[in-house]
Amino acid sequence: MGLVHVFSTRTIAQNILWAVFFSPYCFIINLAYGSKRFIKSILDYKPKAEYPSTSRNYFEDDAKHLSLGSNYSIEVSKWRKSEDELKENLVVHDRFNEFYFQINALGLKGKKCEKNSSNKLIAVWGDSVVFGISRGWVELANDHDKIFLSGGLEGANAESIFKFAKLKNSEYLFDLNIFSLGWHSKHDLQLIWKILKKAKKLPKICLMTLPYSISRQLAKKDLSAFFNDNQDLNESYFFWGNIDYSINNSRRLSKQIYNQNRLTRAFALHHRIPLLDLERHFQNEQSLERFRNLFFDLGHPRQIAYPYLGSCLSEFTMEQL
Repeated sequence: MGLVHVFSTRTIAQNILWAVFFSPYCFIINLAYGSKRFIKSILDYKPKAEYPSTSRNYFEDDAKHLSLGSNYSIEVSKWRKSEDELKENLVVHDRFNEFYFQINALGLKGKKCEKNSSNKLIAVWGDSVVFGISRGWVELANDHDKIFLSGGLEGANAESIFKFAKLKNSEYLFDLNIFSLGWHSKHDLQLIWKILKKAKKLPKICLMTLPYSISRQLAKKDLSAFFNDNQDLNESYFFWGNIDYSINNSRRLSKQIYNQNRLTRAFALHHRIPLLDLERHFQNEQSLERFRNLFFDLGHPRQIAYPYLGSCLSEFTMEQL
């Protein structure tokens, strides 16, 4: 019985259970449809030093300027038009009045997109993992003929992420749409399956899994000693939002994102959708002490990992265009 026949003759619930349990084998098959390169270890990667410099052509001509206060979580609403959309033409400065990031005329985080430009536009959709800190990691994939734009909505669930992607695709033509589900869908596998079916209809769609710092094996251990609440994100390591750390919570959340990634991987395989498998790119490192150097909580990479993420995105895109 073929893979397509299996999916076409089962209910949604049966498809989900089958995909989750079958997907370890999907990765082996998916090599034929996914990346042609071997997955590199994060520890072997030699990152670029900094972001490309911002020239006059980087900024929108009529952009408004916003300076951040000391409480970032309160400021987020200032660059959101709604729950499902970012404000256009906004340059954000940090509390020291240094350039932090730009939301361009398209309403996406990144550099100015010139009209009638021959550059290819690649949009990456997701939540705060995609939005990133400062200019983020998506922009690090930019090169001379490609502009990468972040469609990250901090705190958004998968339905809001999809609505945002659908809206922007009705307004602009993107050469690739790279879609991720985010962390805020309560990991309802039937809901996730439905969102993936909707996202499949986006033009030139690719899917993306999410990396995380606590594997299912590590989650079984007491990790209390590894957490601290230093306000400096370069030093701190939190658990997850306002959820208190416990072994049970750790096991539950790591299992949920693991299953969401497996379902995404199986869906991509079944529909032959290209997959940027960030979970696989980070999976080789099982030491929390070293993983803690790459993430500041369960699911948010530190800026030190951004050049590697940008490299993964760039290489993946070269294979698709």
